Amino acid sequence: YGGGGQQQPLSPEEAQARDQRRAEGQQHAQLVRDLVKLLFDRASENPQQTQQLKEMMRGMQQARQAGQLSSIPKELLKRAEPIVGQQRLKEYLTIVRQKFRERGGTLSAGNRR
Repeated sequence: YGGGGQQQPLSPEEAQARDQRRAEGQQHAQLVRDLVKLLFDRASENPQQTQQLKEMMRGMQQARQAGQLSSIPKELLKRAEPIVGQQRLKEYLTIVRQKFRERGGTLSAGNRR
């Protein structure tokens, strides 16, 4: 029987790396939430587009629950582009990134498109 499931204490470097990964994850989640909100805000005048976005979100939720989503941000962009168009999606990303930076968030090079 195991020792009560106690883990080895993390070194200060490991704890800092863990905290940084957690903070980056929270920032990326906020970026995705901001983009989804903007997509729906801008589609509010267009019931057909709003319906398509709702269906897209349901599809993503189902894929996530089935373990078929490896990257929510990439999948969101891939699925939203045919609905709102590439040019609008780029505009929305620019707006969301700007808000993100204004709040003091940082984007790693791998997350710029």
